[in-house]
Amino acid sequence: MSKQITSTELAEIVTRLLTDTAATGQLDSESQFSSFMTDIAEVVCNHCGGEVFNDAELMDDEWYVAVRGNDALPEDSAGIWADYDIDGELFSNDEPSLLPYRVYLGEVDSERGGFFDDIWFECQAENLAHAVEQAKDAYPGCLINYSACYCASYRLNLDEVETVCWNEDMLSGFQIRLEKAEPAAGEQEYPETDGYCFKLEEWWDGDIVDTFYDSSYQKIREAIGQDALNHLRNQYFLVGLSGLWSELNAIPVRDGNLLDAPFLFFPKGTDREDILNWFYEIDVEFTKSVINPNDWTGTCQIRVQ
Repeated sequence: MSKQITSTELAEIVTRLLTDTAATGQLDSESQFSSFMTDIAEVVCNHCGGEVFNDAELMDDEWYVAVRGNDALPEDSAGIWADYDIDGELFSNDEPSLLPYRVYLGEVDSERGGFFDDIWFECQAENLAHAVEQAKDAYPGCLINYSACYCASYRLNLDEVETVCWNEDMLSGFQIRLEKAEPAAGEQEYPETDGYCFKLEEWWDGDIVDTFYDSSYQKIREAIGQDALNHLRNQYFLVGLSGLWSELNAIPVRDGNLLDAPFLFFPKGTDREDILNWFYEIDVEFTKSVINPNDWTGTCQIRVQ
């Protein structure tokens, strides 16, 4: 026996999953939703032409997936994509645009729960995964501090909120804000630049437990890089790690060991072993209990050559 689903019903299912996700009880994490939306776009591309250029991502409360043209599109036509994003271009004679990235590499300080003094690698890359790939080429065997890495051209708007290592269900993680530098009466003035500063908030179960101010976005990201490991150790107990492990195993890999979808703050294209190292640093015993030793070398120390 089976259910016979019509084309109209299938369209309705996909629409509900994309536009009313919460009501379906499915795709309850950003990484799952991004993977699903990207997969749908790839299916359309495979049958109608075009190719997915960037995975689906959330911007200004709206999800977007980037598509560009290829030889499979109808000649002299944008095909199925013609009526959408009228100002966008499927074809460009330009080389892929590169952005400045700073990738942090470091040795884990297991006693303090963070990283020792980091070193960083700066490069021009298409995305974070491309930047990490270059860093690994420059420093073979290195450990990537993903929570500190960022695009150097990124600009946070006034009163906009950027989340890092954020768990929506637990309301835990880090939030970055750009604010007018006007401290409340009695508070010590914090660094400011042109009347503005960055504010970092550490959240636990819906409450702010710590704040940090600096005029430098770089310093804010470095502070997250130092604190994130200890924060995540406390955030993800055994049950939480088991759920994350199941979520990771549901993500397919390509080219041997590269994730085919984002996971937490790890971008698509991350080497699966990098994430296994991350699990190891969160909880050694849990990681040993679920990982096949033949699938993991356990490289948790940076080796700079």
